[in-house]
Amino acid sequence: MIKSQLAAAFTVETGYRAASGAVMLIDDRLNASTVAGSEVVSCLREGATAASSPATTTADMVIAWDALHNVFRPRSTLDDICSRLTPGGRLIYGQRLVDQYLALTAKWLLDYFIAAQYADCRIYILWDPEENPAVATFDYRWLLSHAQTVYNDMWDNITYADAVLVVAEKGADSRPGLPSQDIYRPDDEWARYAAALTRLAASSRPRHLSGPAPARMPVGFCEAPSAAGNPA
Repeated sequence: MIKSQLAAAFTVETGYRAASGAVMLIDDRLNASTVAGSEVVSCLREGATAASSPATTTADMVIAWDALHNVFRPRSTLDDICSRLTPGGRLIYGQRLVDQYLALTAKWLLDYFIAAQYADCRIYILWDPEENPAVATFDYRWLLSHAQTVYNDMWDNITYADAVLVVAEKGADSRPGLPSQDIYRPDDEWARYAAALTRLAASSRPRHLSGPAPARMPVGFCEAPSAAGNPA
């Protein structure tokens, strides 16, 4: 599921804005390789591997998958992955959410990129079947209307998702931040959080990923149209 959806996300994201150079791939063991944009889809679908890139190499686009599953410090690992991006660069990250050593959530990933002041971020939630998963994306307007220290019904739904895919665009001022969980977030951080959600809700980045919507749309999510370039 993950690699095929990464390939689909790459195709639509580069339709939204073309990749300007080579693309860095980072696998589940944190091995990095650099490939031409024209080779990305085949590398993801066929499992091809390119020569490892030096750790100091940066790229305008990084595609990574399942890299946070087997590390004891997922936050620092994600910091390292994002450090490979140039300002204005884009990360496409996919991860299974079940049957793994370390369980993270889609909301944890969203909070990371909000705290890091990314220019844009899309979060896609995937449910089986494997070949054509149901897809929904966070409804930022709904999240904005609930930007307060209360329990959100959405927590009852995301636990059962099978995978998550993130597209995040690094801004000129993006840097690792220190996100906090909703119920522990102080007022000044809520103000910054709401401002970030307002920016994300206004984004014209497509809600890509092919596949049907869930039969019952969970609270806090909205349908992600197929890869036709439909805006939010």
